[in-house]
Amino acid sequence: DLHRSLHKQLLEGGRVLGLETAWNHAIEAKDTKALDMLLANTFIAVEIDGSLSSKSEFLASIKAPEYQPSQAVNEQMNVQVYG
Repeated sequence: DLHRSLHKQLLEGGRVLGLETAWNHAIEAKDTKALDMLLANTFIAVEIDGSLSSKSEFLASIKAPEYQPSQAVNEQMNVQVYG
């Protein structure tokens, strides 16, 4: 029914926003263990220069002493759930 479908969409949207927040906190804290749990083994990062990094390369770059994360903030996010 419509009410149940809307409730499911709200719950799933909340999960997506929660994962996005967890990602931001993990990046800010350089928490590679948390990032490892959040990312699929097939994760590919597209760097600002267009180069690609595997999950292990990405995690190593986050752990590197020269990496200084900035504050990650999401503003006005809206999740659309389809299907």
